[in-house]
Amino acid sequence: MANDTDLVHIGDSRVDEQTSLPVAQCVNPAGDDQDDVEHFAEVDMFGALGVTALPAPKDDDGVVEGVVLRSCGGTDAICVAARDERSADVVGQLAPGETALHSTGKDFGARVFCKDQHISLVISQPPGGSGGDYIFMLDRITGQATLSAAGHIIEASEQNGIALCAKDGKASIQVLEGGTIWLKADKVLLGPNPTAAAIKVDPSGAPMPVGPATSVLLGP
Repeated sequence: MANDTDLVHIGDSRVDEQTSLPVAQCVNPAGDDQDDVEHFAEVDMFGALGVTALPAPKDDDGVVEGVVLRSCGGTDAICVAARDERSADVVGQLAPGETALHSTGKDFGARVFCKDQHISLVISQPPGGSGGDYIFMLDRITGQATLSAAGHIIEASEQNGIALCAKDGKASIQVLEGGTIWLKADKVLLGPNPTAAAIKVDPSGAPMPVGPATSVLLGP
């Protein structure tokens, strides 16, 4: 007599045109022989409330495993849980009490990590890509929010205020408490068509150049 519950391998999946719900092909590997398998009809995919996913098909790196309930609700079977054995790199980054939401497609690399007073959204650089990982991080423990993309960084933190830094590190802007803006750059351009050298006024009212004439330019 067949078990009411089985562990299966999930193959091709799709969104049903009539119900707009996910369905997938499932196979029960009954033995070591590849031909000794039980094929289910397309199985409805169930998951956690508010989370819907289409499993990635089997490839040389692994397969999605699912738990099916037989003869449920007038169907041959439904799939109530699934895991992708190719997601070991995500699981390896978790500690007890932490949670991850992640894509499972090959090289998709989209992940959300929920840790202690910390959330990170990560899109990993694909093989052969450039620009590094794209990361958005919120951390209450360190008092810091950071966006890193294409090598550039935007930070808001208790320690550094609001900071923007280009990927080569040669230009940055930092806004600090107490009315201070710290601008660091080899050249500063102000206005739509900056050509005139900027000037400042000393306490006596006399205009003074602001650094070398070519480093700070004003537009009309």
